[in-house]
Amino acid sequence: MNFIHIAMPRITYRTLHMQALEYYTSAILQFDGNPVLFTNRAQTHIKLEQFDDAVADCQKAIRLKPDSVKAQIHLARALSGRGEFQVGPKT
Repeated sequence: MNFIHIAMPRITYRTLHMQALEYYTSAILQFDGNPVLFTNRAQTHIKLEQFDDAVADCQKAIRLKPDSVKAQIHLARALSGRGEFQVGPKT
């Protein structure tokens, strides 16, 4: 059995995350009051190790929806990525 090898462009996760970043940014330009778009873009920033941008997006999401657990979790991950740790109170 003969198989034809077709050269396909190599798509990396980084490429996919960069494309997702563009889509989320485009959506935010149209719907800047939607905290889910900011948390999703923050997650993409985290995957790309763009922690400062992720923190900014999480803070925006929290301003829009203060009880957003997703935004708090992503904010913690972004701050951790920046090397910022805070010890919680002892009980």
